[in-house]
Amino acid sequence: MNLLPLLLSAIACSPFVETEACLHTEDGTCPPADEVDEDALNNMGWCETKVRSVEGEAELVDIGWDSGMDDQFCCYPVVAKNAAPNCAVGRPYEGGLMADGEDTKWARAARAEHAAVASFNRLALELMALGAPLQLIREVQQAALDEVEHASMCAGLAGIELGPFPIAEVRMRSRVELARDSVREGCLVETCGAWLADEAARVATGRERAVLTRIAGDEARHAALSWKIVAWLMTDMATQAAVAEAFAESFEVASPFGAVDPVELDRFRATVLDPAIRALRA
Repeated sequence: MNLLPLLLSAIACSPFVETEACLHTEDGTCPPADEVDEDALNNMGWCETKVRSVEGEAELVDIGWDSGMDDQFCCYPVVAKNAAPNCAVGRPYEGGLMADGEDTKWARAARAEHAAVASFNRLALELMALGAPLQLIREVQQAALDEVEHASMCAGLAGIELGPFPIAEVRMRSRVELARDSVREGCLVETCGAWLADEAARVATGRERAVLTRIAGDEARHAALSWKIVAWLMTDMATQAAVAEAFAESFEVASPFGAVDPVELDRFRATVLDPAIRALRA
């Protein structure tokens, strides 16, 4: 997944991105790339996919569902766009406490996704209070539903049930505060998290790969929406200054799938983050 074009499309550039799109196979065989029906291909993290070109041959992927049934899909590298972008911003919810649970990578991921549901609902209320367009509200609400599904998939892989989520008293943030936090939590942490999920999906296998591919696609759209929200909030000098200060701060990313390589983080900054920041400021 090429994350930068997705971010640039949210700021205002071409919506076509390098991604993966799949089709179901009954007999375990995949059509050659030059014969595949592009209209039958779909990115599993998108509601509707418009494929511009198929860039390579398929990989046969086994996907397991919560029902215990397995399906096989032919997944091709493609250049495509999300033709129904109103399906998803994500960020950690800081007002509540994550429930205790087994300390596995999937249990940690499940609790983080569970917490993000609360974060999105809080964000929707704050954007409504600031008079945000209904389009942004709709996308934030869809993102909350995405996180419900992510939490369910991760909890299933961890073999745990998510318990009650303690909700702290919520204070509505000002425009400046929301812009600053959206940079930190969305444009920085969420964007890097989407990139890390995609990296983890590349080396995973079986059902874990399917879940990570779905999460990486959703989180990339959530990250792009963070940039869109920040662009909408930047209407006055105070907010613009707060955004610039937030981008100048250092940030840390904790991945449930392992330690973050500093070299890889530098590559993320150079190839994804810095170009997106320049586009936002243009």
